[in-house]
Amino acid sequence: MRKAIDIGIAKLISDSGCQNFTGFIANAHIKDIPIVEGEIWDHAGAGVSDQFTDGCRIRTSALIEIHSYDSSLWVVTKDGSRYGILSFAALGWIYFINMYRAYDRLDPTPANTPRLFMRDFPDQQSGEEITPSKLRAVKIKAELGKLESRLKKPKPLRPEKDPNELKRLMEQVEATIDTLKRNGVAMNGHEL
Repeated sequence: MRKAIDIGIAKLISDSGCQNFTGFIANAHIKDIPIVEGEIWDHAGAGVSDQFTDGCRIRTSALIEIHSYDSSLWVVTKDGSRYGILSFAALGWIYFINMYRAYDRLDPTPANTPRLFMRDFPDQQSGEEITPSKLRAVKIKAELGKLESRLKKPKPLRPEKDPNELKRLMEQVEATIDTLKRNGVAMNGHEL
């Protein structure tokens, strides 16, 4: 178990650009009020109290930012702590997917909704917040690109048309008929 957690921590640190994390949360569950509950690992204050030892339950303060890169996800809380999400409890990810869908559909979000940052999102500057209008614009641009690629498909290659092709075919037919007549084949009604 510890090896999988260490691998997850290394990936989060790498994907975040080597930012400092307060801790890493496994079996995360997000409540309707944007707070994260779960098991804490490698908390910065673990030596100070038993409250933050590995595997203990933790409840963060309210989330103000959610960052995503590749399959990594980390959150910033109201008190300035940064927590990496190692794994979700069953259905613990629903808050994030519902928020993403709200952005996707351009639904209004409550005032206390954290800002969503996705570094691997197309057309996004580093550290720039994803707004519903930007999300919609990129989706429309991607759909137009797909349609244009369908329209610009090259036509199948065909041989070039030869204006003398019909004349050559008629000459071959006449030569075949002459050969058949010389060999004694009777032609009935197929004279040229």
